[in-house]
Amino acid sequence: MALNPSSVIVRVEEIPETGISFGLTMNDIRTWLDHRQIQPVDFKTIPRSYNGMGFEITFANHHDAAHFGTSNAERYRLEADRIRREAELSASKATHDQLMNIALQFDRLADSIDPLKRDEYQAMRR
Repeated sequence: MALNPSSVIVRVEEIPETGISFGLTMNDIRTWLDHRQIQPVDFKTIPRSYNGMGFEITFANHHDAAHFGTSNAERYRLEADRIRREAELSASKATHDQLMNIALQFDRLADSIDPLKRDEYQAMRR
């Protein structure tokens, strides 16, 4: 597909192992886009290492991509904070550690789509 020079691709590289299905995550994002009347140029899944899944969304312009990235990154960070609070209340060390790992995955997911942190995140992964 030939992209318009103003098109912007957002790649979500990690989907946290939260018990929420990949399909539900994609539906949630699709609902968010529809609610804001943002029509992506393309929306596709991509395979990731360790049997993970990710996806790419191609936006028609930088504004829509930045709006998606900052809004969803904030949602993922809030979820990470909620999970960390839940972990701190856990009496079981195994449960605490598992919840802290899930929270870390949500933080990484947020950093991977946040336009203000994306360059920093990609440099760290190299």
